[in-house]
Amino acid sequence: MCMAQQTSKDRSLCQQEYILQKFISPQLKNGPFQVKQPKDVDSLFAAMEAGWRKASADSLKKYPSELTSSEFAQLDAYCYFWALASITQNLNAGSDFRKTLSRYMNAAMVRDESMIKRIPTSTTIMMIHGGNLGNALAIGSATNADKATFQETYRVYCAFENLFNQLTQTTDTAVSHAAGRQLDELKDFYYPMRAVNCYLNSEYDQAFNFLITGLSVDRYGKSRAIDLTKKLIKHYKTIGDEDHCYTLLNILALNSTQDNLDRAKLSSMYKEVDSLHGPEIYENFKRKLSLSAFKKSGKTIKLPENWQFIKNSISPDKLKKAKYILVDLWYTGCGPCLDEIPALNSFYSHMKLRNDVLFLSINTDYINGKETRKFVVRRADELKVAYPIYFDEPTLAIHKQLGVTGYPAKFIITSTGDILEKTDHSIMTLKSFQSFLNETNHN
Repeated sequence: MCMAQQTSKDRSLCQQEYILQKFISPQLKNGPFQVKQPKDVDSLFAAMEAGWRKASADSLKKYPSELTSSEFAQLDAYCYFWALASITQNLNAGSDFRKTLSRYMNAAMVRDESMIKRIPTSTTIMMIHGGNLGNALAIGSATNADKATFQETYRVYCAFENLFNQLTQTTDTAVSHAAGRQLDELKDFYYPMRAVNCYLNSEYDQAFNFLITGLSVDRYGKSRAIDLTKKLIKHYKTIGDEDHCYTLLNILALNSTQDNLDRAKLSSMYKEVDSLHGPEIYENFKRKLSLSAFKKSGKTIKLPENWQFIKNSISPDKLKKAKYILVDLWYTGCGPCLDEIPALNSFYSHMKLRNDVLFLSINTDYINGKETRKFVVRRADELKVAYPIYFDEPTLAIHKQLGVTGYPAKFIITSTGDILEKTDHSIMTLKSFQSFLNETNHN
């Protein structure tokens, strides 16, 4: 996912502008960068690091910073992930080369930890945004990460958790508040990190407790929870502890939806615990599960009174008939966004004849890069975008109303501006859109 670009010229923005201008844009004119093995990633990152070291001096002169020249010349962790996904135009590049990418991102976070210890100000603390620490932790602790990569990522997590906890105790209000906000961001990693760490250390009951508690308080990503649940069930089944197996499955079922855990698959997991009684236990428990995967969040936004589309317009009459609007927010400099276009085209082609539900995209190039409508239309033509595009501007700032912090971002909105969310609070995806269509078909 691409982070929303910042408006101030801090180190992060200077680096992203440099990488976009010197690496991504020139490469994409000739096609995506081909990465076939880890050494290709190493070569790309080595070139980026060397280039930025030289260019950083001029940026530092133009935009003075409390960082030393050496600290300013260090790439943010996010730059590695963003550059790799963008220059390869492959959203899965980070997964395909997880071990190599995590090595660079974790090293960058270790450097930034030292930087904050040296300069514990609100400004340096805020440099550790979700794109840096959040992505480093997410990538390095993903379900298919090897043990060594996870353990290094876990050390990074613990180091920052300890650092921010210490800084919340300072008498400097700005610093303590900034550190507190960082700790809030880390809450989503508290249970998954500890659960997996316990599991890897054969502390199965502790892993069990972290997993079910994390799910119960909605602080455990569903795909990660499914993976660890399977591993723990295998352990408990081996020792003949069916009670723990069913507890895990019941908690997982109550805190997931058809979107992220297919009910047929869930049923088979009960059967795997006990082929004789498992299916009956599931059928009885299924009555407690929510019939819908979506609900109103209680949040609303102001929609345009007159949607002015820059490409593939929707008629005013069709806009009036729609009960729901499925929205994808993106910008042309976001590699993961561009990677999704073929799938979004396919999705749009399957539902564009419906009148009750609309799909459209909201482009944020004006905010992320100050690009014009004309530029976006040209790029959309080149990218063969088949669905409607609305150009977001500061006047209405739909992206801001929705609180978008990363791209691509997806939302389901009613015709009156009510925002829907998934009942398990997990991230809205293209698969979520399809699940929503399936639900509305049955209503």
